Amino acid sequence: MAAGPEASKACSSRRRRVPAVEAAWNGVRPATGSAARHLPREEDGGTWGRAGGRRVRTGPGPRMIMFGTCHAPPPFSRACPLHAVSRRVPCGAGGSSVHALIGSLSSMQPVCLVIGAGAGIGSTVARRFAHEGYHAVLCRRTDEEGLRRSVESIESEGGSASGFLLNAVVPESIEERVAEVEADIGPIEVVVYNLGAQIGDRALADTSYKVFELGWRMAAFGLFRTAASVCPLMEQRGKGTILVTASTAAMRGNAGQHSHAAAMAARRMLCQTLNAEYGAKGVHVVHIVIDGMVDAPDTLGKMLGPEAFRKLREERGLEHDGLILPSAIADTCYHLAHQHRSAWTHEIDLRAFSDLPWWNR
Repeated sequence: MAAGPEASKACSSRRRRVPAVEAAWNGVRPATGSAARHLPREEDGGTWGRAGGRRVRTGPGPRMIMFGTCHAPPPFSRACPLHAVSRRVPCGAGGSSVHALIGSLSSMQPVCLVIGAGAGIGSTVARRFAHEGYHAVLCRRTDEEGLRRSVESIESEGGSASGFLLNAVVPESIEERVAEVEADIGPIEVVVYNLGAQIGDRALADTSYKVFELGWRMAAFGLFRTAASVCPLMEQRGKGTILVTASTAAMRGNAGQHSHAAAMAARRMLCQTLNAEYGAKGVHVVHIVIDGMVDAPDTLGKMLGPEAFRKLREERGLEHDGLILPSAIADTCYHLAHQHRSAWTHEIDLRAFSDLPWWNR
């Protein structure tokens, strides 16, 4: 992600505080994957085209505002990678936009990209990988303040992290995030696809075509787009891991779960086809069935409401260990990402010790 002269100058000094450096964004990024098939086009108010085999902005684009602590990048860095919380908001006339970025620069570390980084599983898995030396990139659709807290929490513990607001059903959103992370932060060695697709209990008559399709877009098509973006890169490097969380709905369908069950079953089959094509090429794809309730405020807490969630934690969670702990899921994810390839796991189900498995319920 290229920045203007002021930002470049700031990045040349170590740990220099940059108070709202503002520069025109005329970034040059490679045209890869589906992005290469849609050029030229309008994006963020700017026109994009191809020059010298690279994707370049040929017209006016958004302005960029950066905050944080800069560290000089190593000599092999292609840019000053800004580890950041990012959002686009309308700004000024003509529908231009602002990119607000908060974070710090560091060397090109291996990256763990988490799509669906809520306050439960996603952020906890990101923290676990950051503790082990990865740069964690957290992506979620909403709650910028929650995202900021997650990034700052990781950094306060000595880890390296970035946060981006990402609506995964928007065309090109995933593809462009992957391209920018690879160009500006580092190689994506692990992807955690933790995007939920639960739309609630709905009878068939109450499940519209739009709602049914939305579940598929979040659960299956989003994973397909992610895999299409990262698998060729991982194959080229000869290694990589894609960890895909799922729910009991991937294994069986219940009444009122037409969209969710169909979408999660599609996600599971996609994991199998990806393994069939890329496993022998060094890409490890794991389907992780979360077969039980997770002690997570962003999911279970919102579904039940604050009071019911508090009561459930007191009765079954905490010292009772009857709710799956996000930290325990994170430990499993880290183990799966570092299995010896002579004994890879391709599907695993997780539940509390006191819960019956889905096939006995």
